[in-house]
Amino acid sequence: MASIADLPPWMIYTDADNTLWDTNAVFAEAQIHLLERAEIITGRQTRSSTPLEYLRQYDQAIAKKHHLRLRYPPALLIRALIRGLQGEASEHAAADLIANGAVPTADELRAVQTFEGELSKIPQLLPGVRHGLQLAHDSRIPVYVVTEGPADATRKRLRELSIEKLTSGILSATKTRELYLRLAERATPSRAIMIGDQPDRDIRLAHEAGLKTILILGSFRPKWLMEKDSEGADATVPDFLTAIRWVIEHSMPTLGPTINYC
Repeated sequence: MASIADLPPWMIYTDADNTLWDTNAVFAEAQIHLLERAEIITGRQTRSSTPLEYLRQYDQAIAKKHHLRLRYPPALLIRALIRGLQGEASEHAAADLIANGAVPTADELRAVQTFEGELSKIPQLLPGVRHGLQLAHDSRIPVYVVTEGPADATRKRLRELSIEKLTSGILSATKTRELYLRLAERATPSRAIMIGDQPDRDIRLAHEAGLKTILILGSFRPKWLMEKDSEGADATVPDFLTAIRWVIEHSMPTLGPTINYC
């Protein structure tokens, strides 16, 4: 039987989307194409010089109000874009669609099906991820991927990106304070740390449950986030490799103060 001295000082839990791989880039490309299909359906063009920002006004307005946040049904987005191109403001369209729903027309359904197909595209690993996972693996520190999506889909993605063998497992569950409490208990006697790009779901909730946390500054920041959501981060870093280096540097029992590497 292994002694406590043989156990790793940390058990790392990490987010996947926009922490390990660039989900934002895949969504951005698919969303632009969805806007183009909305323009074809309505016969109208957006006057915005930044189409992605225009689209994300409607995307964020829906996600802010929907209980599934960014996992809301895409049929709501294509309908919101159509109404937006017809002159309706994003907040008004979002509120009405969430209240009343949106049964897609044949044209909208085809647009949504194409959109969902484009989202299955394999994303690129983010900078520092492969080296960071290898460093953790070589340091005998287990890394578990925490996802709110299906575990099978995450496992498939890990295999496609050739990093599955550098991880210790996948945990699929809604991110809540109660989940992080269970993860902290699961890690005992090692210390638990959460790495992610979402200040609210990866950092604040994990911090409230007593985990150490590392915030990776991602390229996508939902509008509903508040500054206090990231206040519990023990470190703020630019990439995954820097996060792993922080974990290794802080393997002694007493951790130092909050650090910002950016």
